[in-house]
Amino acid sequence: MTQIVEHDSPSDSTDMTQILEHDSPSDSTDMTQILEHDSPSDSTDMTQILEHDSPSDSTDMTQILEHDSRLNSLDVPQTIATDDFPFYAEQCADSSLPWKDDLLLMYKKGLLCDTNLKTLSRSFPVHSLILRIQSTVFNDILDTDDSGSLYIEKLDENTVQKLILYLYTGTLDDLNVQSAKQLYSASNEYEITSLKHLCSFFLTEHLEPTNCCDILCMAGIHKDHNLISAVQCFISKHAKEILLSDPWEHLEQKDPLLACKTLRKLYLEN
Repeated sequence: MTQIVEHDSPSDSTDMTQILEHDSPSDSTDMTQILEHDSPSDSTDMTQILEHDSPSDSTDMTQILEHDSRLNSLDVPQTIATDDFPFYAEQCADSSLPWKDDLLLMYKKGLLCDTNLKTLSRSFPVHSLILRIQSTVFNDILDTDDSGSLYIEKLDENTVQKLILYLYTGTLDDLNVQSAKQLYSASNEYEITSLKHLCSFFLTEHLEPTNCCDILCMAGIHKDHNLISAVQCFISKHAKEILLSDPWEHLEQKDPLLACKTLRKLYLEN
């Protein structure tokens, strides 16, 4: 085994020590010199490296934490309880009310009004922008008619006032069945869908044996199947009282097809 090792060893009696010395860096550079060579220049030790990576101007970790803690000084709630959400939602929902109030005040004072809604008895100065936004029909009329006046002679003064209030605020005040019917017809004619739904809901909530036939006839004219179905359901519950009344007889004369369809529905359901 000794001979094999000697045979494989380098020539000229080079021993293992010489091999290691041959593989080491030149000029008798030992392992210490290698480590020093790989370390940062100018005798920079590990402490200097850490200082180099730290924030400038001798900012230590305490200063960083103090810098981030500035958020804690703001008057912002750190957590919001679940019970607080309705309050915030209500505040957001009401955020547009001052804008609506100001716009309505401009209408009432006649400020910057550029169009007139005219009935047989009165003229109402309004803002054409509001009419355009709320009604596609009004928008088309204003595009083709630059006279500055829109004639709505089918509606009385009181109904037009309620219509204008709705266009500006989205609300209706002092509504009754008669005015709701007029506004319902107006909303269909001028394609004010939201007003139509509101009036339809009001009418279904105020159905009576004395007015249901008239409302059914109006719904048939405007082909409002939802309102027709609601009135027919009401008639079904009060059939004996309604089918023998004068309003029902008037309906049979004015719209016999609708009266027939209503009777057929009552028969099939019973």
